[in-house]
Amino acid sequence: MAIKIPPKQFFERPVYYKGTVTNIAGPHDDIIRPPYGEKLDYELELAVIIGKKGKSIAPTDAEEHVFGYLVYNDVSAREQLFEEVGPMSAGPAKGKDFDNSNIIGPWLVTRDEVPDPMNLKARVRVNGEVRGESSTSMMSHSIAEIIAYTSTGETLYPGEMIATGAMPYCCGIEDWKFLNDGDEVRLEIDGIGQMTNRVVPG
Repeated sequence: MAIKIPPKQFFERPVYYKGTVTNIAGPHDDIIRPPYGEKLDYELELAVIIGKKGKSIAPTDAEEHVFGYLVYNDVSAREQLFEEVGPMSAGPAKGKDFDNSNIIGPWLVTRDEVPDPMNLKARVRVNGEVRGESSTSMMSHSIAEIIAYTSTGETLYPGEMIATGAMPYCCGIEDWKFLNDGDEVRLEIDGIGQMTNRVVPG
């Protein structure tokens, strides 16, 4: 199957979807393969925790609304995702939401400990092999742009988590390499931390 290039709108604004909080897992929990997860994939992202309430936040004011940062693995079942964002254009649902599909950790690093969140090196290892290396500087949209767009006409509250989206070269689908049962996935972002999770059958 050919990989579809994102439409131009993807690069014009930081579109997003909302996921359920009941599927959050920790830095050493298992990645549980769902029944439809033949092409199970990882996505290395930076997660932003909101620390100050705000609505229609200007990009220049976005930083003061950040409490801290986490490493985030947006585990994805690609076959299901293809169906959900294809002809129906309904957006991600079961392709992103299943038990332990939103993995965060290993700790929350406060904003003052991260001088430049838009210049953090990152890498993915599977069974010790480097599968991808990137940087937050390569993201299509800045953290400020993401917060500004997400808060447009909507109040953000302390404790909310916003993921930046996968950094380039940090998804298995880019090389059409997916996860097998028993694989050990290690995600790292310099200055934020690293976490390791093992794939297990559901």
